[in-house]
Amino acid sequence: MAICNYAPFIDDELRIKKEKNRLSMKITIQNYYMKMMIRTLSFLIFILMSISAIGQANKNHNAVGEYISMGEQIIPGYYDKHTPVGFSLNLYKTELMRKHYSPGFYYDNNGEKHQGYIKLADSTYYFKHDQEGEVKLLSAKECSALVMGVDSFAIVNNFNVEYKLHHFKSERKEFARVIYERNDTIVYEHKRAGLKDHVWTILYKLPDSDCIHSFSKKDSKFRQKALAFFADWDYMTQALNDNRFEPFYCREMIELYKYHKLFKNGGKIYFSSTWEETNNPKCYTYYGTVTHEDGRRFSVSYYYLDGTPVYSGTYSSLYHKKMDGRFEWYFQDGSVRKSAQYTNGELNGMISFYYPDGRKHYEVRPLSEPFFNKIWNEQGENILKGGKAKESFFDPILNRTIHREYKGRKLLSSYAEKDGEIIYQLCDKNSNFLQNTNYIERKVVKDLVILPQDFSEMNEGVLLVKVIIGVDGYITEVEIIKGITPFVDSQVITLFENIKEKKFGAAKHDKKKVKQEIIIPIELGLINPFGYSPREKEKIEPPGFMSGLPAVTPGL
Repeated sequence: MAICNYAPFIDDELRIKKEKNRLSMKITIQNYYMKMMIRTLSFLIFILMSISAIGQANKNHNAVGEYISMGEQIIPGYYDKHTPVGFSLNLYKTELMRKHYSPGFYYDNNGEKHQGYIKLADSTYYFKHDQEGEVKLLSAKECSALVMGVDSFAIVNNFNVEYKLHHFKSERKEFARVIYERNDTIVYEHKRAGLKDHVWTILYKLPDSDCIHSFSKKDSKFRQKALAFFADWDYMTQALNDNRFEPFYCREMIELYKYHKLFKNGGKIYFSSTWEETNNPKCYTYYGTVTHEDGRRFSVSYYYLDGTPVYSGTYSSLYHKKMDGRFEWYFQDGSVRKSAQYTNGELNGMISFYYPDGRKHYEVRPLSEPFFNKIWNEQGENILKGGKAKESFFDPILNRTIHREYKGRKLLSSYAEKDGEIIYQLCDKNSNFLQNTNYIERKVVKDLVILPQDFSEMNEGVLLVKVIIGVDGYITEVEIIKGITPFVDSQVITLFENIKEKKFGAAKHDKKKVKQEIIIPIELGLINPFGYSPREKEKIEPPGFMSGLPAVTPGL
């Protein structure tokens, strides 16, 4: 709501005073109704775009078509989180996130739910009923539970705050984030702010007990507590007795235990559109099932919500997402479209790509310039001779034919042909649009606005923009081929439309000016909305940690 500032009253005459009040009130009311109307229209547009985007996402299952990214990496029909795109533009909205609030709610001690917006900064929780409402400090004394974004917080007291060499008992009520819950066993993560560093403690509550226990950071006491907690898993008890786990790896042990229970009970793991684990049904996009367990090695298969397979593979460490074994990615009909072998998190050999009918298409090592080992045509013949080859194949997603030429086992040129029209993807001399990344970042990326719902749902990832440069050097078309959120996507389209007046150098092939399509990856990175910085996370989590354990507050 707009607020008018009243100037000091100098004239004491009642008539002037009343007139000023009347005019101020009139302006305030006009601004209020105008703002409410704009807000309502914006909300309706956003809802319509969301419905459209969700329908499209469910329809295409990440199928984008055959493209070449601006980093000269092949996008082989589908875009997934394991698809290299090379160079990308980066957008990090750290400061914006720290200033904004996440949608959330809390329950007071009377069980009444208060819906609104919540922000956590320096271990202090701020709440307001709407974006322009008054700010209120939240205390654990007045709450029974709190939800912020996709994470849930419970209220705990009478627990030990664990330091490396000592601990002390906290009797006051405090917030603790729920990181695991199953059959009345609940695990919490507690953060105690200090003058220099933060102290993290892993807490847990066992079934049929209201006592809050803590995992000690002293080896002997930690092992004693851990043996009791993991008593129903033979592998973990043996590993603890063999001193294979230390207090530092407490979170990893809980992650392994979660997957062990999912395998034993046949449960599902749900993921958001950016592959963050979530228990919020509104964010469900994928799910995974554990198909095999061998100690700390787990095989997992991933699916879209409708059961269409995405990919599968084995991890030697799920906590670090360390791939170890054969991984396969699938077409919508379940046939293999890509496969690779990994050893201890590293690619071992080539990545193989397949035609939709199951025959192998090519083998490539994904370097800064992809190195091709073999290329097979649709008749099954290896056409890469002396490092050279020419091929043509049909792209069923975009209903067009792709023509490529290779030299020195590297991709030399590529163009798409449809209805007699040719658009180059990679040519002798690419458009100098690719050399204007600073201009693009200045005119497009920095002006993007991120809404609270964008970061509260942890919507971060790679947005793919297709820009077509005509033979005159101007942008003729802008399209989002892989989006992030409807609001962000619409902004990107508008911002690129605004630079159409700038002339870029046209692409050339065989000394002739040609039309070129350029795929621009824009990486959206958002800091954890709870105010944890990467440096703070390292104090509790080993390098490579990927957040996202299920978070469900008891009783919600």
